[in-house]
Amino acid sequence: MLLLCILCLMVSGQVNGNWADGSKDPDHSNLGFDAVNMACNEDKTACGDCYTARSHGLVYLNVFEYTADPYKVQASIEDGIQDWDWTFIQDDPSQLFRFCKEIKVSSTPELPLPMRASLCIDNDFSGIDVPSDCATPVATVTMDTHFADENINGQQTLYCIPSQ
Repeated sequence: MLLLCILCLMVSGQVNGNWADGSKDPDHSNLGFDAVNMACNEDKTACGDCYTARSHGLVYLNVFEYTADPYKVQASIEDGIQDWDWTFIQDDPSQLFRFCKEIKVSSTPELPLPMRASLCIDNDFSGIDVPSDCATPVATVTMDTHFADENINGQQTLYCIPSQ
């Protein structure tokens, strides 16, 4: 019976693509995709990118950083009330990995809805179309949020080392 319910939800569910207004505001869309060429040092052993996003009246600073030696990827989200950091370090950067974390936040004065968010970092690019201007893909960061019973919102970002 549970399996039948899950199957019905999967068939009747809906997922929308890229954000129509071109913003990085997850209130206005669902599960967008973006490829980003990071800013790097001269020898491209340290790179990063950041952007701000607004959701439910809060402003979030999203940061992604990469270093080559040691091989490390780090993602963080800061809103001044609660900050989240994810760091993944690996000896062999050629090995595939997928690292996920999930957080749950109960209703607070700043965020009046219960929320569940997950963030995954991986280096398996077989399931996505890597754009031609992405010279060296480093990692894909997939973030989705579930506010109460609202639509799932999120973003998948492919972080790249630029060719120049």
